[in-house]
Amino acid sequence: MLQKVQTNQLNPYQAGGVINKILQILMSVSNFATHTDDPAGMSSVHHFKLASAISRCEKIQFVLPAFPAKSKNHEKTYSHRPDLGEVESLKRLNEIALKISEIYYPGAEFIICSDGRVFSDLVGVTEVDVTEYRLGINDIAKKFSLTKLSFFDLEDIFPSKFSFSQMRYSLEKEYAVSINEIKANVKSNDSKCSLFNGIHRFIKEDYLVIKKEITKNQINKQAKEVAYKVMQRSNAWSTLVAQKFPDAFRLSIHPQDLTSEKFPIKLLPCNERWGTPWHRVPVMQNGELSLMRNLDIKKMGGVLKKYQGLYAYFELGVRQ
Repeated sequence: MLQKVQTNQLNPYQAGGVINKILQILMSVSNFATHTDDPAGMSSVHHFKLASAISRCEKIQFVLPAFPAKSKNHEKTYSHRPDLGEVESLKRLNEIALKISEIYYPGAEFIICSDGRVFSDLVGVTEVDVTEYRLGINDIAKKFSLTKLSFFDLEDIFPSKFSFSQMRYSLEKEYAVSINEIKANVKSNDSKCSLFNGIHRFIKEDYLVIKKEITKNQINKQAKEVAYKVMQRSNAWSTLVAQKFPDAFRLSIHPQDLTSEKFPIKLLPCNERWGTPWHRVPVMQNGELSLMRNLDIKKMGGVLKKYQGLYAYFELGVRQ
């Protein structure tokens, strides 16, 4: 382990060693579409962002668009409030920053760019639920002294006099490309197509539960168009975030190719790559926490518990 010295004392060899150590820490939570243990084949953007911060002796900023709001599909989630999944995920991010701070003197921080306001009207989540979730996430950071985390969302950009609908309209107007361009990218780019298919599947799953009044065929068509809209807003949000934090190391909770400019991470173990705390429930089994669908854990006889009397999770293998 390198001593905590001012980084302007590091020669290029030492700086390269720090970069490799940081990438190895990130690899322990990576979520690449193709499994790898070797960071050498990753996009050069990741190396460049780290090298750039180190050369300036600056704190490394990791930007993660995530923690929007709980899915309204209660076959997936238990409640609209943050649960132990969010607690442990935020703790994990804070621990990663602490590990990096042990080998790099200026340290690191995670900027959670919560995108709940960006998509709420598309995925059937109320503004009230987004607000309660947002406050709950901030409370977790304070309660557990997660000092390496900070938060940023749509309300930090647009005037407070704007309604949430006006904020989303302004986001699209100022930063979005056309839906036709999104569709063309999905058709021509395998990675974009894979991302679209994943988003479409998630939306269709949710609509089947929260829109029981319409047919499956109608749901499939609606979900497809909404998936394009989600990608459009996601790209707009990414562009805004990139302008706000131009030197930050960009993370993603979605699986990515090795060549992607976004480094994919998995917040908690799950039996599928797309599982997140806001689409699943936390399950404790044999002392290990993972994510599962609420419907599945109920079928398995999971027992509802509360961590510190506040944060829900389920436990397997215990008596009621």
